[in-house]
Amino acid sequence: MAKKPEDQQRRVYVLPRDLVERIAQYQQMGGFASEVEVVRSLLTEALTKIDSTATLLERVRTKFKTLPNASMVAKEVLAGHPLVTKIEFMGDEVEFWLHGRQDLIAIRNGQGGTSEVSVSHEPNGVGHFKLDYAGRLLLEEEKGWAVLGPSILAQRETERQATT
Repeated sequence: MAKKPEDQQRRVYVLPRDLVERIAQYQQMGGFASEVEVVRSLLTEALTKIDSTATLLERVRTKFKTLPNASMVAKEVLAGHPLVTKIEFMGDEVEFWLHGRQDLIAIRNGQGGTSEVSVSHEPNGVGHFKLDYAGRLLLEEEKGWAVLGPSILAQRETERQATT
């Protein structure tokens, strides 16, 4: 899927000659069509290695605002990510398991409109999540599925109404 011009920014960086040579060598080895493609790939790979569970979940939530379905979000954000241990496509929902490097702090709507916070104290544990057709991010708990924040589609509708 081609990126919209407003989703991209032009940047210019000054790099040491030996680093530029290594990038060119990596381009040849990987069969990349352009130097820009190589640099994007290298930056993406490096940045995914420092993601926490919380930052990855936020990227899933943010990407669902711009993509039409959960499967496309899984392709763009989850596929190949080092924290993702498993992805299952279930109709119009995607279930995925994460191996976290940091405590997961989940904030969701509680009873009476108050916020509830739950913290996983297992930084190396595995979390089972679901992104459903409505853009809700869910976490599997002992009692069943818990919604992590409001539905993204509900957020879209609220934003649309605010602009009209």
